[in-house]
Amino acid sequence: VEDKTALVKRERARAKKLERHAEGLTAEIEQLKKTVIQKGQQVFHGSIQHLAAETPEVSKLHKQVEFYKNEARQLRQQMDAQRPEKVLELQGTVKAQNEETEKLREEIKTLRNLMGRQERAINQSKEIDSDYSAKLQNIIGDLQVSRDENRRLRERLEGAEKSAKSRGAIEEGMRRKVEALEKRNKGLVAQMREEREGKKAAAAEQTKAKTPPKQSPRPLAESAAAAGLGA
Repeated sequence: VEDKTALVKRERARAKKLERHAEGLTAEIEQLKKTVIQKGQQVFHGSIQHLAAETPEVSKLHKQVEFYKNEARQLRQQMDAQRPEKVLELQGTVKAQNEETEKLREEIKTLRNLMGRQERAINQSKEIDSDYSAKLQNIIGDLQVSRDENRRLRERLEGAEKSAKSRGAIEEGMRRKVEALEKRNKGLVAQMREEREGKKAAAAEQTKAKTPPKQSPRPLAESAAAAGLGA
């Protein structure tokens, strides 16, 4: 828009310059006409206008004047074409562009505010994510510690189970040995009892064999009774 305004100003200045130049040439033509008329009055007695029209300098000046007039006319037509409607159109365009620029500025301001809020929200989210990541790392660390502890406990339990199995096997072996010993002891006790009973029986037999037989008291009573009868 500024370039078009400057162009219009330059064209106007050029047209004014051409108009001034044409006016100067017109004045020069009039002066030449006067000069030619004065000279013609001294030499010729014919038509002064005819003499002036036939003068080469006058014809040349007339052509230059017409050229500059045409140039100025074209420039004026161009300026007139750009003057009211075009200027109004350009002013409307400038106004619309200014309004659009204001709208864009408002949109940019709104977007900047929105971006600021989003950036703050993102920073808060990053802080939350950072805290969550730290907590998650702590949980993962605790979980790993728990896994290691469970692994150690499982290994200890497996060792204890193996020890229990070994202890059970040892206890079973000892129980069997005890049962065998108890069975053996029972056998020995029975054998010793049999031997003792046998020895007692043998001793009783020997004692019986050495002791004389005792008389029965009944026959003695019968003898006493018989003696009483005889008396």
